[in-house]
Amino acid sequence: MNAYKLRRQYHPSAKVLSFFRTAFTLVVFAFFLVLAATIFAPDNTFTFPPTSRFITLLLSAFMIVAAFISASLFLWIGMLHFLIVYDGRSAARKGLWFLIMLLGLSYGAAVYYWIVFRRFLPNTQEPLQANQES
Repeated sequence: MNAYKLRRQYHPSAKVLSFFRTAFTLVVFAFFLVLAATIFAPDNTFTFPPTSRFITLLLSAFMIVAAFISASLFLWIGMLHFLIVYDGRSAARKGLWFLIMLLGLSYGAAVYYWIVFRRFLPNTQEPLQANQES
């Protein structure tokens, strides 16, 4: 566990942690939706008449996409903030993770959450303590 050091104390609230967990879940779900839409894309295009049912369906799809985008943005900004402010590892590792998150956007942030951020989370609800070496 020496590879994972905090630069300063990190006291996430339970609400923030649940938001991160939810955002991570939505980003992963959106990734699989995009993957499935890419693999199983139809060969034909369809035209739908502008009925009220279609407009309701279109607005519902817009709201779902807006939720995915909001979750992606929340996770991306949160993981970048954690990387820059709290992650106390070497500059090379931080630079590599920054590039992954910069180029991968929300998917890069989801990978960072899964590989790095979860290691900092406590098993209990007690706040995390930073290492005394700084």
